[in-house]
Amino acid sequence: MIAMQGKIVLEEHFAVPETAENPRGIFTPNAWADLRRRLLDIQGERLREMDANGIEMMVLSLNSPAVQAVLEPSAAAAMARRANDLLAAEVEKRP
Repeated sequence: MIAMQGKIVLEEHFAVPETAENPRGIFTPNAWADLRRRLLDIQGERLREMDANGIEMMVLSLNSPAVQAVLEPSAAAAMARRANDLLAAEVEKRP
């Protein structure tokens, strides 16, 4: 089977350490450890899997509930800013 080239994937999630929590404890510890590792990875395994599957672009969004779970507006804004800054720095490494 030949992989399609030029694919774009949507709604792929990433996390920053502050948002990498098991939401409502719905994942088993082993499953969460793997998912957390994948959410925090932007340059390593994620890019290797993209290359292996012919994916040229990935639209990333911050995992949920993340900022939405922060009730204090200034703290939520600060978290969103940190996540955006981290993602911008990672994207700049491989535009």
